[in-house]
Amino acid sequence: MTAAGSYTVRRPERADLERLKAFAQDIWPGSPADKLTRRWWWNDPRAPQCWIAVHNDSGDIAAMCGERRSVLVLEAMEVPVASICDWDVSPRHKGKGLGRMLVERSRADHPVMYTTSISEAAATAFTRLGWAGHRPLSVMVGCPPLVSAVARARARRDSIATRNYRISSGSDDGIRHLDAIWDSSRQDRPIMTTRDARALKAHLRLVPHRSYGLTVAFSGDTPVGYALYRTLPKGSFRRFGHTPVGLLADFWVPEQNGTVLTRLVQDVSWALARSGVPVMLALTTQSWARSALRPLGFASEDTPWLGAKLRSFASRAMHVSDYALPDFEDGWHVTFVDNDMDLIFGSLAELPT
Repeated sequence: MTAAGSYTVRRPERADLERLKAFAQDIWPGSPADKLTRRWWWNDPRAPQCWIAVHNDSGDIAAMCGERRSVLVLEAMEVPVASICDWDVSPRHKGKGLGRMLVERSRADHPVMYTTSISEAAATAFTRLGWAGHRPLSVMVGCPPLVSAVARARARRDSIATRNYRISSGSDDGIRHLDAIWDSSRQDRPIMTTRDARALKAHLRLVPHRSYGLTVAFSGDTPVGYALYRTLPKGSFRRFGHTPVGLLADFWVPEQNGTVLTRLVQDVSWALARSGVPVMLALTTQSWARSALRPLGFASEDTPWLGAKLRSFASRAMHVSDYALPDFEDGWHVTFVDNDMDLIFGSLAELPT
């Protein structure tokens, strides 16, 4: 695909690695040169989850656009969807419409596209492209020892049991329970990407050197919800310096069951606290889930005293679609695994040297 005879849009190839290093230095001067050459989007066996614009005369990479590909459940339909991330244009090639061209190329394959981790400047650009729903998504912050103690007290009388697993691309014990949870919620789903065992295995393949904790909740012998979490390598989240940070990367609880979510968070926060992690982050668009997390000690942007500082954590969200879709607030179920934040945080530190 050629733009005005000067640029070609295509998937990156291994032959582009040195050019990607030069592009990374253009975008982030002083950052590690291999920031893009070891990105998660190389690990899809079908094709890299990314598009690049190559300057025809020089061969330089002028722009790039990551697309996290997945499947969106929209009422009774399963629709190909892409979440835009890593959307950048080299300062030497700005003003040529390359950002628009890359997004439009991805759009040709996806009836629905969204982004949930962009700056105000990027949101302005997406608005010009016809995207809608510009709003902040509140990131919630908790202290694992406190959250664990409060959750344990609140869950003392419930009948929910849990099982805990360590999972990775090479060890998927426990993932099978996600199919039962997913199938049980067919009549109860908001707009969301698929969360069955196959979807989680695909996510793990994108980060093959990483392990997660997986907590599954049970009512009797029936799985009724799960939570996925991990500890970020030190220094992954600049606002916390070298303080260890835990990430509630994903969860799914059918029927908006706050009791089940409380029990899951109890186990997750206890595991993080035992590992010496003093801070944990959660992202959810669902108001019922935020209402369940706040009494456990999670703070958000509307929390007195802390709210002003936490607004800087807000993740902005927009979407474009061939279908009539509601706003992200409550209409969607979005967590950290639905954008590139979980994929990127700490990814370089996890790779073998």
